[in-house]
Amino acid sequence: MTGNIALTFDGAVATISLDRPSRFNALAREDWEALEARVAEIETAAGVGCVVVRGTGGRAFSTGLDMSRFAEERRDPVSARAYSEATERAAGRLGALPMPTVAMIEGYCMGSGVDIACRCDLRIAADDALFRVSPRTIGLFLDTGFVAAMLKVIGRARTLELVLEGRTYDAEAAAAMGLVGRVVPAAALETETCALADSLAEAYAAISSNRSTSTSP
Repeated sequence: MTGNIALTFDGAVATISLDRPSRFNALAREDWEALEARVAEIETAAGVGCVVVRGTGGRAFSTGLDMSRFAEERRDPVSARAYSEATERAAGRLGALPMPTVAMIEGYCMGSGVDIACRCDLRIAADDALFRVSPRTIGLFLDTGFVAAMLKVIGRARTLELVLEGRTYDAEAAAAMGLVGRVVPAAALETETCALADSLAEAYAAISSNRSTSTSP
């Protein structure tokens, strides 16, 4: 484990845990750097067929940027730019993983937590999950990578709605706009996610094996 980001392996499934429950898994700059490092470990690990990203503590996937650290970490234009570059490197690298990625969402998923979720291929949410993107609350522009990720998942109209209205959406509303693909009872979230991840890992292994066979001399 590095910082507040944990990485565990269970067979062919790797799990990245955003592990700062006292702050609803909000991420400071070093946590984004640690997230990038954990993704780099997955890139070089053998036999990983699926990656699950989740929060710990049962109350949040992530509430995004840790605003309590802004005075220190975004104290001037240079540090603010470096902070934004760190978040985009981590989120972008997660989104570029070749194997399937799944965001397991419970509780609050807000701000850059939505960015992380959108960088994953699939999103499964507990029925008590809550979603919000409201840059005007913290007075920041969204990074272009974050916006591009939302556009890819939910399209232009829904992205504008999510960003400009700044409303909180429950899991069913998030599913209706396409932000999440599956909503399950909170008590079943972990079981359902594990089953999905195992299935995806098996499929990825089969596809990779077929590709290797078809390209061998």
